[in-house]
Amino acid sequence: MDFKKRIKTRLYVGIAYIFLGIAMISITFLNITDNEFVSSFGLALALMGLVRIRNYFLITRNDETLKKQEIA
Repeated sequence: MDFKKRIKTRLYVGIAYIFLGIAMISITFLNITDNEFVSSFGLALALMGLVRIRNYFLITRNDETLKKQEIA
């Protein structure tokens, strides 16, 4: 698999994390579940998705870091 395709796939996974996190938070606010753990887990999942997306944007902006990541 090409490295840029892998980066795009990882970017899509980060976006999926954000959507899952938002869904978990909204489930708690809509009182579908009384478990507060779901809300905090959803927040952590959404933040993790944001951090992943930020990292992949930083990698793809600079050709030198992109080559270093491909070698690593």
